[in-house]
Amino acid sequence: MRRSILVALLVWAAACTENKPSVTTTEMGPALPTDHPPVPGEPASRRTNRVSIAQLKRTFPIVFGDNAAGQPITWTVPLGGRQENGFDVFAGALGVPDYSVNTDEALDPSPLYLKFVDDAARDACGKALIADYARSERSARTLLRHVELGAAETGVLENLKYLKLRFHGVKATDADVQSLKALFTNVVRAAAAGANPTEAHTREGWRAVCVALATAPEFHLY
Repeated sequence: MRRSILVALLVWAAACTENKPSVTTTEMGPALPTDHPPVPGEPASRRTNRVSIAQLKRTFPIVFGDNAAGQPITWTVPLGGRQENGFDVFAGALGVPDYSVNTDEALDPSPLYLKFVDDAARDACGKALIADYARSERSARTLLRHVELGAAETGVLENLKYLKLRFHGVKATDADVQSLKALFTNVVRAAAAGANPTEAHTREGWRAVCVALATAPEFHLY
């Protein structure tokens, strides 16, 4: 009887050893089995999210820097004879919960959101450019770090790559910013209307680039 039990145990042990996945040992410890059966189904990817209004409100002063008076730049709108923060004024329309009627923030990139974002970008870009054109030192500027002030278009590609990194966190190459370069050139030429471009025309080119970067999906989705 004992001999039969021993034989049965040996057969069972041999079967377990035969079916056991092979494990490779590395310097970091045991590795995953190389003969693990495939896991059924596709892995679910992370859902794309839109930044909240609170996140956007905190982002603007960081990206756009300080205005000509040394104050952090944000989106402002005239209200009651004063300039009020646009993110606060239009919080309800932008989907911020009031915790009375609703408690969940609407994070869909709706047409209304895009409209207000365009307003905010134009306002902040205008303030940032006014401040930059008042600063002779490149290192003190927020948007125009690699170009000279005036009508000259030298250093445009370097500045576009810098702006791509500042707005989107992307280290771009010359090829990556060609569409922005075309936008800048076309706006400057259109503003000049056939005449030689002036500083005012060049500023319009940078304004268009700034608004394009601030309204791009890369600035609002993660």
